Amino acid sequence: MLGGPPAFPSQPPPARDDDIRPMSAVAALLWVTCATFAFLFVGTLLVSAREDAARDQTVLIGCQTAAYLLTLFAILRVHGPDSTIREFVGLRATHAAFYPLAAIAGGASAFWGSWLLDRIHRRFPDPDNANRLIELFFEATPAGRVAMGVGIVLVGPLVEELIFRGAVFNPMTRRHPTEAVILWTSALFAVVHVEPRVLAPIFLLGLAMGFLRAASGSLVPSIAFHVAFNGVQFADLYTHDAPPPPNAPPEAMPGWQAGAGAAAFGLAMLLALWLAKKSERARAARALDRGGH
Repeated sequence: MLGGPPAFPSQPPPARDDDIRPMSAVAALLWVTCATFAFLFVGTLLVSAREDAARDQTVLIGCQTAAYLLTLFAILRVHGPDSTIREFVGLRATHAAFYPLAAIAGGASAFWGSWLLDRIHRRFPDPDNANRLIELFFEATPAGRVAMGVGIVLVGPLVEELIFRGAVFNPMTRRHPTEAVILWTSALFAVVHVEPRVLAPIFLLGLAMGFLRAASGSLVPSIAFHVAFNGVQFADLYTHDAPPPPNAPPEAMPGWQAGAGAAAFGLAMLLALWLAKKSERARAARALDRGGH
């Protein structure tokens, strides 16, 4: 049964005396904006110096990593000057079952997410951008594909989670209800991806990762979800024998695969919810998010 006390509080938290200073929704928006502009600034400098850098996914992920890590340290100086990075972003242990559940949910999300994105692209086509990642994959050398995989599957998810479900999420819970923090960080996570067609799928993925972050009291499950999602997406690139023809629409995800992915995702998330309510270790981790000791 899924009854019992809520996995996390829905009311604004009481005042606390701990090492992390509260962050407002407006401040979160400003920090994310700073991180995004830093990314664009570094990327623009590189592209102006080397034009083909715009088509090098590894270089772009490197720019994002530099910008996001600088923003992370700036947030830490303002909102957690006396806190360790691990404590501040929530890199802590929780119940071990959250990790495989998050990975299953993330991998399964690649199927229903691709199906949803395909429907959006067919309703609002953009041939110039539909298969860009596949094209870049085939342009890369074997070593370049490995570097691209490391960046897309490991580095990108890690730095994005450190910001959205870590450096922004944790201090926001000192001021706002947890549900509001999940919604706001998911919205910011979607908007920074810029492309309007991906807003809805990425917002839904952000909600799932935010839920796992809040329910487990740890950043690790949301990282596992994100890595698994990107990993399945990147592995799919190896199923293509050749780059798609110019202006070709993206390949459609079969409905049965999307349905199976949605079912696996739903089951994993329900089990995560049940675990959040039953696990003492998860409750202890969430208490640390709320300034407990």
